[in-house]
Amino acid sequence: MTKNSVSLTKALRALGDPVRLQLVRLILRERSVLDRRCSSRTGVCFCHLCEAVDLAPATVSHHLKILREAGLIEGLREGRWTYFRVREGALGTFLDSLAAWFDLSVSPVTEPDSDLPVSHRPTSARR
Repeated sequence: MTKNSVSLTKALRALGDPVRLQLVRLILRERSVLDRRCSSRTGVCFCHLCEAVDLAPATVSHHLKILREAGLIEGLREGRWTYFRVREGALGTFLDSLAAWFDLSVSPVTEPDSDLPVSHRPTSARR
C-alpha cells in the first residue's frame, strides 16, 4: 500500500461515521462562533461542538481525535479552551486523492456499458 492510499483510507474511515461527518460540517459552517465563555476567531470551540451533537464530551473528544489523526482537522489550544478548524488544504487534498484513486482525472465515461457485448448489457442499455 502506498502512503497516499493509506492517507485516503484513514480519511474515508474518519468521514464514514455520521457523527464525525457532522462535526466536520459544523466546523466548516461555523468557522468562528463567538460567545462570552470562549471568544476566539481561530475555530469552533469544543464546548460548541459538544452542544451541537448532543453527545458526552468524552465521545466528542474521541471523534475529534480520529479526525485529527486522519489529517482533516486541527485543534488549537487557547487558555483553557480548544478550538477546531479544518486543516488548510485537507479537504482539497482528500478530494484530489479520491479522484486520482478512481482515475477521475480522465474525462468521465458517458456510456459505462458500451464495451460489453449487447447480450450482457442491461435491458435498458440495449439498442
